[in-house]
Amino acid sequence: MLETLRQHLAAGLQHLSVRLQRAGTVAGLSRHEYPVLIFFHGYCLAHTIRPLVVGRSLRARGYPVEFAGVGPHTARIADEGFPVYEIDTMPQSRMDEYVSRSDYGYYNAEWIDRCVQAERTLIRRLRPALALADMRPTLRLTASLEGVDIALIEAAYNQPDYPFPIRLPTSLSLGDEPFDEYALNNVPAFAPHHILYLVADVPPFHPPGEDTPAHYCYVGPLIESPRPRPVAELDDWDDSLPLVYFNCGSTGAYPGFLDAVLPRMADKPYRVLVTTAGRWSGQVAAPNIRVVDFVPAAWVLARAALFVGIGGIGSIYHALRQGVPVIGAPEHLDQEYHLNRVRDLGLGYKLNWDEFFRVDPLLEAIDNLLVRHSEFAPLCRAFAAHIREWDGGEAAADVIDAFFADQRSAHQIEPAYQMPEPEFIHHLNQSTPADLGVEAIRTLLHRNLHRGLPHIRQGREVVFDRADSWNWLYDHEPVFFESDYRALEAKRRDFFYPVNGHIALHRDRQRYRLTYTYRLYPSTLPSDIEARLFLPYPISTPHQGDIELRAWAPDDLHTCFAPQAGFFYGYPVRVKEAASASVEFSYTCELTVEGRTGPTGPTSLTADEYRRYSEIDPKLAQAATVQSFFAELDLDSVEDPLEKARRIYRQLAETKRFKKTKEQSQDLASCIHAVLNDNGGHCITLSNAFIALCRLQGIDRGAGGHWCPSCLSHRRWSF
Repeated sequence: MLETLRQHLAAGLQHLSVRLQRAGTVAGLSRHEYPVLIFFHGYCLAHTIRPLVVGRSLRARGYPVEFAGVGPHTARIADEGFPVYEIDTMPQSRMDEYVSRSDYGYYNAEWIDRCVQAERTLIRRLRPALALADMRPTLRLTASLEGVDIALIEAAYNQPDYPFPIRLPTSLSLGDEPFDEYALNNVPAFAPHHILYLVADVPPFHPPGEDTPAHYCYVGPLIESPRPRPVAELDDWDDSLPLVYFNCGSTGAYPGFLDAVLPRMADKPYRVLVTTAGRWSGQVAAPNIRVVDFVPAAWVLARAALFVGIGGIGSIYHALRQGVPVIGAPEHLDQEYHLNRVRDLGLGYKLNWDEFFRVDPLLEAIDNLLVRHSEFAPLCRAFAAHIREWDGGEAAADVIDAFFADQRSAHQIEPAYQMPEPEFIHHLNQSTPADLGVEAIRTLLHRNLHRGLPHIRQGREVVFDRADSWNWLYDHEPVFFESDYRALEAKRRDFFYPVNGHIALHRDRQRYRLTYTYRLYPSTLPSDIEARLFLPYPISTPHQGDIELRAWAPDDLHTCFAPQAGFFYGYPVRVKEAASASVEFSYTCELTVEGRTGPTGPTSLTADEYRRYSEIDPKLAQAATVQSFFAELDLDSVEDPLEKARRIYRQLAETKRFKKTKEQSQDLASCIHAVLNDNGGHCITLSNAFIALCRLQGIDRGAGGHWCPSCLSHRRWSF
């Protein structure tokens, strides 16, 4: 259901990677801090047991687990000590009424709204870290409104690219339209959240497609495995005849069926144990037939030769786990998918609905399969081995463990680069054209939270990375790239203009009011020293005035402030105590920038200028990244310095990109390592890397460009 909403969420979750890890490998996960709210459908045993199996495993690992639902099977959960909250739930009687006429539109606008409002109320009250659900299609809408992460127990055939789809008549509605309409009218903006699908199947039975998204996670059958105990209905029974387990719990709506079929089985050469879920009150006197209300399927199937029924996937997996062939008929679309696979894999027979209830075709199928039992049994036993490899509850808990671990460690943002969402939106809005706007930026951010946009959560607040989040948007959002590019071009036009193939200034000088932030991390110093910091502060000059100190940290940094000297003077730092703390201050000033044209002819260099413009540590050439870079360009085979420079430039231009960076130094050695170990760098970093790589190759100014002087004579160079 909810195809439109599903596509929206799937598009936003393509880059969510969930690693299936055993609990012991998720180090440091404080599970008690992640409460889980589980919605169950208590009118159906299967949709009660599956959430219960997951809840048991989560509770055993230390998660706080609570349940919400109603229905006759609720006691199964409450009896195990779980808190259970009653909540508006679609009645099974309404669902059965619609499905009986092949109509899946039992959710109308009224019922959708009732369920959504009930879910929102409970989620706001309990504030779970994760809401998990089985048979609760409205939860996806609630998650979009409340921003709560959700996990849905799902069948494998609902994956986007399931390889064995059923072609449905165009006239058959699956009931999606009311959900889409509700989303259109009631979900003005999708609140950020993650979604997981816990696929309660095994790949050999329902395989994934080639491009199944990573947030569809196989966990295996979510069925109970009760310890064997004596079963009175079986233990005193002559077992010389094969046992047929006949599950008729869902066929009680046809009162005449068992009355018609059981007498026909009375003289058959097999025993029949019939379970009715209390829906049949008839009598049968045949010694080879026994009728009970309920007995755990696993206990019967451990002794059975054949399973027969209108059972769902739980009953089918119980049978196949014991290596027992299946005969079934689909009552609704879900069972159609499962029985198609039973038939196609040679694990039993699929009958049509009318064949099953005409009695004769059903009896013929039972007789035929028992005669051919030796053909089916090996296939079923081999398939049982696949199923037994899975522990559904533990596998689901592994997925949830990994999900929370990934959420915790998906992106670590240094405090200096953290920007809360409102501040980040303002930051982006200042650098993009007005036609993008605050709301467009907010929508752009929210739709990318699940696609890999770097962020963390602090409570209910989303915090972005000032550099990495910007870079991600620049790379992945064409509308952001275009807006940023056009904004920069517009800014440049205020100051520069092209003339005769060059860039010229509109005016000789430009006045700015700037805010600077200076930040130093003492933890980068050797740990065994006590240091004193001398931090530079601007002195008022004709081109730089109106200077104002705005903020500083730690507080006692101000005691060392000497503005007339242009320093925070001699601030003492104990490196061991500093840990990850920083020393920082910010100030604003009015600044005049003047355009100057440098010398274009021969000039003399001082000794310091000579070292700065011409020398580089030759040991850099021995670095593995540098050697690999040069080897890829095959520079040893090139004699022309200009061609070498072109190859270096071309390689950097084609494989690296401009990006915001967090470098603490831009010396030549640091720039080489930063660029060659990343996919890009700041424009200065890239330029310095090009300079350094050319110097390591001995390329002079004439080949490398105006970044480096060329020698005219001793200590005389041309720029």
